[in-house]
Amino acid sequence: MRKMIAITALCMCGAFYLLYLLLVEKRTGDDYIFFILVLLLFPLSLNSFLDYRRLSSKEKNFPVFVRDLTLNIKTGMEPVKAIFLLEDNDYGAMGDDVKLLASNLRLGVPVDQAFDVMAGNTRSRKIKRGISMISGAIRAGGEIEEILTILSAFLINDREVKSEIGSKLFTYQLIFYIIFIIYIALNYFLLQNIFPMMGKSGFSVDVDFYETLIFRSTMLLGIFMGMVSGKLTKGSIAGGVPDIFLLVIIGYVLNRTIL
Repeated sequence: MRKMIAITALCMCGAFYLLYLLLVEKRTGDDYIFFILVLLLFPLSLNSFLDYRRLSSKEKNFPVFVRDLTLNIKTGMEPVKAIFLLEDNDYGAMGDDVKLLASNLRLGVPVDQAFDVMAGNTRSRKIKRGISMISGAIRAGGEIEEILTILSAFLINDREVKSEIGSKLFTYQLIFYIIFIIYIALNYFLLQNIFPMMGKSGFSVDVDFYETLIFRSTMLLGIFMGMVSGKLTKGSIAGGVPDIFLLVIIGYVLNRTIL
């Protein structure tokens, strides 16, 4: 909750600053196009961020749920009773799915069908596959705890591997931001040093044209780098919308205050 308040406050400050730049200072048509782009990207990036955070919480807590379910069944409990005992446990965003599972069981829905409903309420392929294995084991009968033990160990190991990969991918994501800022710094050096030297040497340089070109190229670079970052770190271009939002904001502020 505190993070959301901080993010919202930061975005509001950024919005007021942009309004100041647009209304108080004289700006070009590119500024208004940028402002419209930000208005479109903000709700998309916020929604994408919240969805990704919720999905990550589910994938993080699902192995814990399977582990706890396995431990309860190993003590000799029936699957239904084992699930009821887990209903009040803290599983983050996964807690709502566990409560739905327990509610369906109380209504008399068979265990395997209740798990199928649970799988239908998530967009995570990993969770769907795990629930499918649990549902299949319950339908087949036999030693359910053995299948759950193997599944639990696999999911916990997979979570650790994914966490390690995520930390490495974050480094690459950070590199994207560094490269983006270096690109802006090179443009600053070009406008402040190279072009004036060319003008003194007798070359005709249209500085306004190049300033506009650099601004537009910076915005395009931010958009495409954000798309690549989303594909690399989150597995989808849509997951890069928050990165696009941040990069174009950084690019705009640095272009209009430094260049």
